[in-house]
Amino acid sequence: VLGGAFAGLAGAIVVIGIDHLLAQGFSPGYGFIGIAVAMLARLRPLLIVPVAAGFAALTVGGSFLGATVGVSSSVALVTQAVLVLMVLALWVLPPERGRGGLA
Repeated sequence: VLGGAFAGLAGAIVVIGIDHLLAQGFSPGYGFIGIAVAMLARLRPLLIVPVAAGFAALTVGGSFLGATVGVSSSVALVTQAVLVLMVLALWVLPPERGRGGLA
């Protein structure tokens, strides 16, 4: 709660004190990325740093894909989304109870 309050205060300071208006594209989506990082780290503080570093590597690496390989930088976003969905599926789906199939 305290972190959210400080983030809101920082955003208000930027809008009111620096820009004097709310510009289009003001928020680059850090809140949504933070939620995904916290979810993948399972809210464990020691895991948040390496997971955030992995997301940062995907984001920065994705920005260079267009210049070096000729692939759209959206591939990094798709990779992050697939990673989040795979981890979510591992949490939600029950583990297999044997090799016998449906028995």
